Formats: sequence, structure tokens, C-alpha cells
Amino acid sequence: MLNGDVEPLKIKLNWLGNGNCDVEKFLVERSADGFQYTLAADVLPYSSGQLPTLYEFEDKTPYYGQNYYRVRAVMEDGTEYVSAVFDAEFNVDFEQVFIYPNPASSALILHVFPFNGLPARIFIADATGRLVYDEFSEVLENEPIKFDLANYSSGVYTIYLRVDGYREQVQRFVVAHH
Repeated sequence: MLNGDVEPLKIKLNWLGNGNCDVEKFLVERSADGFQYTLAADVLPYSSGQLPTLYEFEDKTPYYGQNYYRVRAVMEDGTEYVSAVFDAEFNVDFEQVFIYPNPASSALILHVFPFNGLPARIFIADATGRLVYDEFSEVLENEPIKFDLANYSSGVYTIYLRVDGYREQVQRFVVAHH
């Protein structure tokens, strides 16, 4: 049985292999419409015993909106078995800049995927407009940027991302210490 969870930046799938003695490979397939599937991963079995084995796959580039998954077990003799479909709604658009969690207590994560490799200035202002963070980066990396909020007072803040030649990205967030 194929199961899964939607996490902030990925969809995590898991399924149980039944002994896997004759399984050559598992093909994880993904679809945006539930009809036309493409290969998302090729997973080799790692158990040769008779006990069921739990397998996991993390889709780190799911489609925006509805995603459909199935697992095709390809046996050594060429026979194939297809799982039931697992579907999940994914509401993160990787073409946009976004922050999470919001509200935040200890850390804020900023994703800048559309601007990877470009120089940028990032700054944060509190509700009065006072700058509490200001940094220029020669190159934005293909990694989320983490801000430690331990020294921020509870309240509303605005984060700005300025990249030459692009519209300024502005988002508000709340710091709520418990």
C-alpha cells in the first residue's frame, strides 16, 4: 500500500515491499492529471529476506497543485504489479519567493529559487521601519536561507529581497515567541 505526507518542501512517499525476493526494482511514477505518468525514481530493493521492508521516496520537485503517485514493482521475470494511486495537493510554487513558517518563533526560512546564482540584497525591517537585518550576497545559493529569530522581539516584520533587474520581493511575517 502506497502512503505519503505533504511536507513544507516535498512530498514523502512510503510503501511496504512484501519480502522483495523476486523484485528487480520499484518504479515510482508521478502524474499531474492522474492519467499520464512519468518516472520520478527508480528504487532498488534492499532486502532479500522474507520480511516486509519499508521503502521511502522524497519528491523534492512536486508539481504545483495536485500530484498523483503510484509504484510499479517490476519482478525479475518481467511481471509488473502497480500499486493503488496516492494523491496529494502541493501548494508551494517553486517559481516564487516564499517564507515559512509564518508565524515563526525560533527561525524563518526564505526560499529564493527563482534568483539562484544572482547577486541580491536581503533586509528585514520591524513594524516601525527600523532595519534589523541587512546583507548583500554576491551569489544566492540553491539553498534556503535561515534566519535565527532568537534576538527578535515578538511582532510583525517585513523581509525585502532586491535583485537587480527584477521587481522587489516583499513579504510580512510574524515573530511569536512562546
